[in-house]
Amino acid sequence: MVPVRFLSLFLISSLWTLSGHSVTDYSSKSLSLKDYSEMRQFIQNRIIESKNHLSQEDPTVGVDEVVEHLKESLKLVLMKPDRDHKNPSLIFLLQNEIMNYRSFDIAFREVVETAVEDFKSSKNNPKYQVSLLYVLENSMAHLKSINNAESTKALKKIAGGNLTVSKKMLNYLYLEMGRGRPLSPSSTAKLILKERMTTKQAEELNEKAFKAKQAVQSEKKLTTVKETEAYRASASEKEESYGLIDAIKSWFKKSEPVVEEESSASEDKEDSEVIQIEL
Repeated sequence: MVPVRFLSLFLISSLWTLSGHSVTDYSSKSLSLKDYSEMRQFIQNRIIESKNHLSQEDPTVGVDEVVEHLKESLKLVLMKPDRDHKNPSLIFLLQNEIMNYRSFDIAFREVVETAVEDFKSSKNNPKYQVSLLYVLENSMAHLKSINNAESTKALKKIAGGNLTVSKKMLNYLYLEMGRGRPLSPSSTAKLILKERMTTKQAEELNEKAFKAKQAVQSEKKLTTVKETEAYRASASEKEESYGLIDAIKSWFKKSEPVVEEESSASEDKEDSEVIQIEL
């Protein structure tokens, strides 16, 4: 006879290989019992199942159904408490598959938006609401390092949802998950957006400072060029002046001997005349 304990474990494990289960059939508590290898196998099985939606005649038919199936798988990964820090590798596994059909960033944003709406409408179901809390927390952990339009939209959706942690959720977290009071999803999203805005402002200031520095350097270079050109022009003018002076001096030097010769010739003539007269 098979012990009840082993039979229970077998039945629980077999659920992971069966298709047709809805996301609501799982919870953060049940998913937290699975290690990385079990979760990876579970996701790989779901990826295989998703391809059943595709038409054999036309591969483009059924793509939307495949994407929806993969988005549900992504939601299940995000629902699992990331105590072993392995969720990013599972997300990457689904990312590679989703990108075969559409933008992963858009698909991720849609998962977040759906989780926000479900969180609002499931106030009377603290167990499911806590699971959605983990979906949102793990989503924000992923989005925090991705700064693009889709991630900003997702964070704004969470921040604007006014999502708070109710007393029922706190009781469930404490009794079933052994966890204390968490920060509300909306508050966390606002902090990330604020930090992102501060970083953006700092980057803009740095860019302005860099451009101002470049402008100053360009102005200095322009001033140096102008000064150099002015110096060259001045030097050229001086050279021309010196050339003119040298030319004048040269002219005077050339003309002086001629005058002296003429003077001495006339003097000799006068002397000869005087000598003749005396004779």
